[in-house]
Amino acid sequence: MRQNGNPRPNKIKMQKAIFLDRDGIINYPIIKHNKPFAPLEINEVKIIPNIHEVIKYFKMLKFKIFVITNQPDFVRGKTSKEKINKINIFLKDKLN
Repeated sequence: MRQNGNPRPNKIKMQKAIFLDRDGIINYPIIKHNKPFAPLEINEVKIIPNIHEVIKYFKMLKFKIFVITNQPDFVRGKTSKEKINKINIFLKDKLN
């Protein structure tokens, strides 16, 4: 027991993690008018070379891998959740 009478809380096991932004790290952004945009269709997705090896390396080191993405084109009405999810599933299938 600790000095205040409370038992020692369970230790939390920390895990290593890496967060990768989807567009620009996992796949190339689409450049329009010198600005980067997310691909809107699967046929526009071009995976960045060697990212699979980078992910594999971090998995070997026991890192949890998280791919994050913000999709302003969804808010602007230029794409749908379904299209975004199809691209995410496509990338997950290609990188696993």
